[in-house]
Amino acid sequence: MGKSVDYESRRRSVLNAAINRYIREAVPVASDELAHEFELSSATIRSIFSDLEESGFLTHPYTSGGRIPTDKGYRYYVDFLISQMSLLENEKEKIVRQFKKEIRKLDDCFTEALAAYWSSPNSATRRRCAS
Repeated sequence: MGKSVDYESRRRSVLNAAINRYIREAVPVASDELAHEFELSSATIRSIFSDLEESGFLTHPYTSGGRIPTDKGYRYYVDFLISQMSLLENEKEKIVRQFKKEIRKLDDCFTEALAAYWSSPNSATRRRCAS
C-alpha cells in the first residue's frame, strides 16, 4: 500500500522553505536545494514551484534560475508566521492553565496534610512547640 501524500500541505511546506531560504540567503532558491531537504526529486520540487508560480506566490528572475517570492508570497509567509505565533500563545496559555490546576491540587494536598497533622492525638504538644 502506497504512502498517502497531502499535496496542499507539501506545497505550503515547500513555499515556506523557499521563502525562508530566500530571506536568509538573498539568492533565488533552486529546486535541487529543496529536493534534498524534502527527500523529493528536483523534478517534483520544480513542479511544485511551477504551481506556486502559477498561483502568484513565486517568480523567477530568469529562465533557468531559482525562484524568489512575490509580494503575494511574502504576504502568505507573514500570515503564516503570525498564525504560528498565535498557536504558540495558545499553547502557552494551555500550559499555564494546566500548571495552575496542578498547583491547586498540590495546595489541597498540603492543606489536608496539615489538617491531619494538627488534628492528630499529639496536636496539643505540636501547638505548644509551634508557639
